[in-house]
Amino acid sequence: MADHVIARYDIRMHSGPQGAEGNVRASIRLADADGKVVGTIRFYDPEVGTKGVPIGEPLMTLPLAALPSVVDMLRNEKPVLFARGGLSSTLRTGVEPVGEGEG
Repeated sequence: MADHVIARYDIRMHSGPQGAEGNVRASIRLADADGKVVGTIRFYDPEVGTKGVPIGEPLMTLPLAALPSVVDMLRNEKPVLFARGGLSSTLRTGVEPVGEGEG
């Protein structure tokens, strides 16, 4: 799994009875400093589940309830890294000192 440092992102919210592209309710595209999209996170209603997820795309799927936590991480942490390997993806922060930001 190769880590990509996330420098930019955009958030999309999807309405309608089935959301977009297989019941997607929200999505976040993750890009590096050059603006190249290196991954996408798709958020689903837990009762609907994930349908029609493309194979081979750098993708992470999460329940819709995780959206606020992911947005908080992207807004407040640095660096944020994304990696995709096999069937799993990881979104993480760099190593930080304990208690950082506490005051």
